Amino acid sequence: MRMAIASIFMAASLSAQSGGFGAPQLAVIYRAGTGTLHPVSGVAAANRTGRAIVGVPKLEQAIVAHDGGFALGVSDQGKVVLARLSNGRAQEVGEISGVDSPDGIALSPRSQSAAIRNGSTITVLANLRGDVGRRTVALEVAPTLLAIDDTGDWIAFDAADRGIATVRNTQTGASVEVPLSGITSLQFVAGSQDLLAADGSRYYVVRGGVPTILASAREGARPTAAASSADGRLYFLADNAGRMQRVDARDLSVSTFDCGCTPDRLRAANGLARFQIGKIDSRLVYLEWGDSPSLFSISEVEQ
Repeated sequence: MRMAIASIFMAASLSAQSGGFGAPQLAVIYRAGTGTLHPVSGVAAANRTGRAIVGVPKLEQAIVAHDGGFALGVSDQGKVVLARLSNGRAQEVGEISGVDSPDGIALSPRSQSAAIRNGSTITVLANLRGDVGRRTVALEVAPTLLAIDDTGDWIAFDAADRGIATVRNTQTGASVEVPLSGITSLQFVAGSQDLLAADGSRYYVVRGGVPTILASAREGARPTAAASSADGRLYFLADNAGRMQRVDARDLSVSTFDCGCTPDRLRAANGLARFQIGKIDSRLVYLEWGDSPSLFSISEVEQ
């Protein structure tokens, strides 16, 4: 089903503030305190946060595409809003009907599809950068964790009362149950139906419904997040003690290092292996890996 998004604002000719002075856009961030979106320009080590993007309504919550191409959020009126962005400007802003005041929004690894959760009803939005397709999936339970793949054809969710995770096709309804309980993280691998998951102490990759242990968190710590690089070749794992692990998807070899921080997320950012990993005071923290596990940089963006 193709969806017509009710347009509430067109801004192709509007002169909003970007980073200025021809600086490349590094990210678009959401400020919860003001409910606004802001472009970040420059380079990782020397960046500048611009003024609020004009034309986007105040948002109670929002999730931004890794490259800043759009934001999907909830307005202070409870409406789900899709704002398409370019160079720090709002190009088109529209409301998505029938999903008011959702319990949560999940974005796929490459920001190509999204899943909106209203209790046990999941609304799938596919092809977010083009002619958006929409379908609805009714679950048996109201999940607390939800993930969606880049095609929008597969979702994964937890069912704590049954002690399992489930991977389900959003078109056919076919399901695969994964015997994992106490799950703390679910995320699809970029461009794949493989699933990354974590429980109270270990990380897994799930292929065809079969979980394989990737690694364990540091003793006394717990896993907080797992995500893949944009090309799906590498998996990145984080625990709440600052231990970061990088896994080669081909042979599952593991490299470990300490980021000197306390990561609570691995949210894809603009780069092959760049992630927003947490927050310190009013600053967002980003971690970017180079070609080898020992090459990484940490930068901060004022929120």
